[in-house]
Amino acid sequence: MNLRSYTVLSSIFILGLMYTEVQSDCTFEGQKICSGAVTKDIGKAVQLCKDTRITFALKSKIKPGYPVVGVDTGPGKDCVWQGTTYCEGDVVIDLYRWWFESKCSGGRMRVKSRSLSEVINDPRYIALQAEKSP
Repeated sequence: MNLRSYTVLSSIFILGLMYTEVQSDCTFEGQKICSGAVTKDIGKAVQLCKDTRITFALKSKIKPGYPVVGVDTGPGKDCVWQGTTYCEGDVVIDLYRWWFESKCSGGRMRVKSRSLSEVINDPRYIALQAEKSP
């Protein structure tokens, strides 16, 4: 295998990791909630959705301003994209259209193009250019 093959394979591996990382919503009381959403406040700890499971964490270990189920999440606030629920403000980079970003805003995914410098410096773009050059 040459260097180009290793670059392409490593890019595919990284993309695979990114894809599995994206699907991280949870089911809570019969509805899908976005990853990071807090379901219950328990003094110094909170119950939240993390990596497809409802779990507990100390408030000091999570970012302030976290979304709370029923207040900051729900219909008109969360977005569903390819079967996964995202919180308001979440940014998703589609693996097949990675030169665009999709941002959850007002219950809808809004598309925003990435800057030329971001695209040119992206490892996936570099790998595509390497494939095209002789």
